[in-house]
Amino acid sequence: MLVKRLINEPDGLRGKLRRLLTGLDKSGPESVWKYLEQNIHDYNSILLDWTWLVSGDLRLLSPREKIDLSSANVLLGPNIHFEDQAIAEVVRMWDSRKIIVPSEWVADVFEKSRLEVRENLIIWASTVDSNYWKPEKKNRKHVLIYIKDFSKEDFLLDSLIKALTVHDREILIVRYGEYSAQEFKNKLNASEYAVWLGGTESQGLALLEAWFMNVPTLVLERNSWTDRDGHRHPSSSAPYLTSHCGHFFNEDIPINESLENFFEKLPYFTPRRWALDHFSHSEVLGNLVRAIAQ
Repeated sequence: MLVKRLINEPDGLRGKLRRLLTGLDKSGPESVWKYLEQNIHDYNSILLDWTWLVSGDLRLLSPREKIDLSSANVLLGPNIHFEDQAIAEVVRMWDSRKIIVPSEWVADVFEKSRLEVRENLIIWASTVDSNYWKPEKKNRKHVLIYIKDFSKEDFLLDSLIKALTVHDREILIVRYGEYSAQEFKNKLNASEYAVWLGGTESQGLALLEAWFMNVPTLVLERNSWTDRDGHRHPSSSAPYLTSHCGHFFNEDIPINESLENFFEKLPYFTPRRWALDHFSHSEVLGNLVRAIAQ
């Protein structure tokens, strides 16, 4: 059977949340699935009339399943990739559909690329387990450098390390896709703040984990994304970064200046408080209810 049901219970949950068999990236879709697994009854209760295809390759659906879904209310995403024309053809079979995108700039890409009309898009960001991602240490003496998809990392990393050594902080480095959740949590738990070097983020779940761990972040600004056809789109390297959680820096300003500006504000950042206010389970659940009801 090509479609994997997450769970099978007599209350009608089977088939409501689906994950298609494919090679899933553990640091992306698996984070969403872990959260959904923890709260599956809550989501099933608000999606009684919907079939939710959360992640995977829609081409793996059987012909019968594709036809069956044409008479259903179908919720798609946030971890389904729609760039392939064959996938677009499958999606167009379902008249009653909503596609979840994790941030505003991703919705703009869908609309401007004519992947989907705006009325079929729902901007909804998932969350992570705030009880797991919870700080334990109050006296933190390290700084975390997080590296993801950054082609100039060697030059900037060297400059960053030189600038940070002046502040007598041991540096911890993590690279996207090369750590377990517990390893990442341990390093966040030891860090007073984090510096993020990477490309664009559709949501930024690792950033959210850092904020729940009460770690302010200084994020390299990336505001352009190039699609597979070479078209550039406005984007973000941290769509949900606010002044409560940290701020951006860019390469046009010397790294020393960016760090000094960040350090001045360091005592005033409240990332965990902000995350609990805006990304608690109840808030995220309510966001989806409101989006579907519109």
